Amino acid sequence: SVNIWGLPLTIASKIEPKVEFLPKENLTKIICPRNSEGTINILVDIEYNFNLLIEENAHWTINIEYVKGLINSNNNIEVKEYASLKHNIICYDSIYELNAKQNINIENSGEYTSALLDVSENNVNFINNINLNGEYASSYFRSAVVSNKEGKKLYEISTLNNAMYTSSKMDNYGVCKENSKLEFKGIGTI
Repeated sequence: SVNIWGLPLTIASKIEPKVEFLPKENLTKIICPRNSEGTINILVDIEYNFNLLIEENAHWTINIEYVKGLINSNNNIEVKEYASLKHNIICYDSIYELNAKQNINIENSGEYTSALLDVSENNVNFINNINLNGEYASSYFRSAVVSNKEGKKLYEISTLNNAMYTSSKMDNYGVCKENSKLEFKGIGTI
């Protein structure tokens, strides 16, 4: 278990990833070494940015919980050859506002799977760019979102199939209550 900039970051793995916090850039760098596997849990309630590198033939899960406050998050993820990442995102009731942007790059035979659950009561602007850069790279993005009261939520998920034999899938489910608004933008480019 590591505490970075007041945020609990827990890691379960036989081989520890390299974790470095760069205060000037307000950035946490996490490198999961080749041929390793494990789980990273991050609890976020402030501005939080990270770069995550999953090296060759590594298999990791990252769980991110956005729990309260005004949150701005800008994340970059790289999944190298024959590696995989399961990326789980949860947004709870007490979020005041969430602005998140993620860029994911996947190399040859890399796999990226994401599951997102948003039951927060307020505004969310979530942009997820998935780049399938290597042959046989794949991605699967799933989301379940509930919008209520006066909340406004935008989820923009784009996938760029930049190489041969890539595959991507997206499933988005949403419910609007009261005077809320919810918009999904699913963009696939081959």
